[in-house]
Amino acid sequence: MKNNPNKILYIIITIISIIALALLGYIIYDKMFNSEEKTIGDSNNEYQDTSANVDSNDNETIQSNTGTTTCKDFEIDAKELAKIGKSDYNTIKDVYNSEYSFKLDVNGKININFENNISNISNAKDIILFSPAGPNSYLYILTKDGDVYKYDTSGYKQGNYSADKVSNYSNIKAIIEYTTAGSNKGGCGYIVLVDNNEKYYKLDSYCV
Repeated sequence: MKNNPNKILYIIITIISIIALALLGYIIYDKMFNSEEKTIGDSNNEYQDTSANVDSNDNETIQSNTGTTTCKDFEIDAKELAKIGKSDYNTIKDVYNSEYSFKLDVNGKININFENNISNISNAKDIILFSPAGPNSYLYILTKDGDVYKYDTSGYKQGNYSADKVSNYSNIKAIIEYTTAGSNKGGCGYIVLVDNNEKYYKLDSYCV
C-alpha cells in the first residue's frame, strides 16, 4: 500500500511546527531569565554604590550613638510649620504636671498655664519638667546658644516668671531625662546634659 503524500506532508509540517515552537519558547525564556538576572545585578550594584557613598559624618554619628537615644540637632523653621497650621499657641513641646503646663513654642518662648511667658527666655530649644519627691518641681531649659536655665515652679504663684541661669555649663547641645530602675525595687531619675564634645554631665537627680 502506497503512503498518502498528503499524510507525509502533514507529518513533516507538524514536526517543523513543534521544533519552531520549542525554539521560540527557548528564546523567550532565555531573554526573560537574562533580563531578570541583569536587573538583580544592577540593583545589587546600586545598593553597593549607595553604601559606599554614605557620608563619613553620618557613619561617625551612627557609631557614636550606638546604645544611646539621641536626636539629630536641627533648627525649627517657624514659617514652614505655619504653612501646616497656626493658631494662638504653636507648640513644639508640651510638658505638664497636676499644677502646671509649660509650652515651648516655635519661636523659643515658654508659656506657663496659657497665661504668662517665662520673661527672660526667648530662644529655648528644649525643656524638661523635673518633679522629684517633694512639693516643688523644676523646669530645665536649654537655649539655642547652649546655655541651661532652671525655673522653680513654686515662684509662679508669687508672680516670679524669671528663670535662673545654671552656671558652669556652656556649649550644651542636648538635655536628656534619664531613669534607671531595678526589678521589684525603686529607681532613680536624672537630668543629663550633653555638650558639643559629647561629654555627659549629671545636672540633677532623685531616687525612690
